[in-house]
Amino acid sequence: MLTLYRVVNWVFSVFSLILLAYVILSFVRPRPNWFTEALNRLVDTVLNPIRRFLRARLPVQMQILDWSPLVVYLLMRLVLLVLRLFVVGSIW
Repeated sequence: MLTLYRVVNWVFSVFSLILLAYVILSFVRPRPNWFTEALNRLVDTVLNPIRRFLRARLPVQMQILDWSPLVVYLLMRLVLLVLRLFVVGSIW
């Protein structure tokens, strides 16, 4: 079970870095190339359902920013916290 936690932690850490690169590149707006296209395809598959959910529930004033990367990151941290609670027995 500890191995499962370590694998999930590693996958979430790698995806967090990919998500950070996606957010930074969304501000810079580089020319489309193979890297940005692959990054967009990978991250958008995770972010699009969250975007649809947030668009349906957030007021228009809050929809100015894309909150989906933050929500995905917080959900990943929550999953890790719950998994750690079951594996280790303590949160810290």
